[in-house]
Amino acid sequence: MSRALWILVIGMSFSVAVVSPALAHHSGAWFDSTKWVAVDGIVVEVRWVNPHMWVYLETKDENGKIVKCGFEGPSAQGAAASGVSAQVLKVGTQVTIEGHPNRDGSCGGDFEAVVSNGKKYYPRGAVIRK
Repeated sequence: MSRALWILVIGMSFSVAVVSPALAHHSGAWFDSTKWVAVDGIVVEVRWVNPHMWVYLETKDENGKIVKCGFEGPSAQGAAASGVSAQVLKVGTQVTIEGHPNRDGSCGGDFEAVVSNGKKYYPRGAVIRK
């Protein structure tokens, strides 16, 4: 094979090795995108980390038992750019988080919107609900 073809083959192999894990990570397969939930609760923890921030609420399940729910959001910078701040998600604040639920039925899911102090925020940009 020619030198140029070998360089192309090596470059493509490298690209597949690097890009495939990133695409798998962002698949969102653990969320049920055919469903939408709104969970009311008290913010108990917020992790302003990258590549995805996390918001944890305490809420009551259908039996009245207090449970902790985790919601994965966008990057911390993305959330902040949309107006979602430490004041919006302050520990102890009553909020409603909307998004797609976990496929396994556990409490939590994908964080698409939050209502805090009467105002609605979209940390991933405007959401069109189907």
